[in-house]
Amino acid sequence: MIGLATERLELHAVPRERSFVPALHELLRDPEVMRWMNVPPHRDTWETERYLGAWSEHAHYGRGQACAVYERQGPVFVGLLTLSAESPHSVAFGGYLHRSAQRKGYAVEVTRAVTEWALANERTYRVSAQCDVRNDGASKVLERAGFTCEGVLKRAWEGFGEEPRDVFSYSVTR
Repeated sequence: MIGLATERLELHAVPRERSFVPALHELLRDPEVMRWMNVPPHRDTWETERYLGAWSEHAHYGRGQACAVYERQGPVFVGLLTLSAESPHSVAFGGYLHRSAQRKGYAVEVTRAVTEWALANERTYRVSAQCDVRNDGASKVLERAGFTCEGVLKRAWEGFGEEPRDVFSYSVTR
C-alpha cells in the first residue's frame, strides 16, 4: 500500500516508530471520531501502542494493513485506514478521520482509491465495509464510493456500555 495517492491525499503503511503514537493517539482518543466505531476511545498512549502493535502483527503475517492518511500538501496526518483479509478473495475496509478532515470529501476520495487498488489485485473479488446503522455519514460515504448495502447485521458490534449495535454491511465486487 505504500505510495498510494489521490489528488489530495497520500496513504502510507503506518509507521512502527513510537514517534507516531502521539499523533495516532490524538485521533483514536477523540470520542466524536470513535463514537460510531466498534472500539471505544483510547484512554492512554499505552492502549494506542498495543493497537499499533496488533496492526504491525497483522501486516507481518499478511492478514491486514493499517495505513496513515496524509494531506499531500503539508503533509498533515488526517486519518487511519485499515484493511483486513477476510478470505483469500475478500478484503474488509475501515477508517477514521480527524474531525478537522471531515466534510471535505476525503473519506469518499480515499475509499474509492483503496477500493480500486484492492480490486486491481487479480485475486480480490470483494471489498467490504460495515458501519453503525445510525451513522448516516458513513453510509453516504460508502454509497458515494460505489458500495452497495447488502443488509443489516443485527447486534453485530459491541456496544461499550450499551447493548450490541446493528450495522449495515456494504460491499463492492467485481
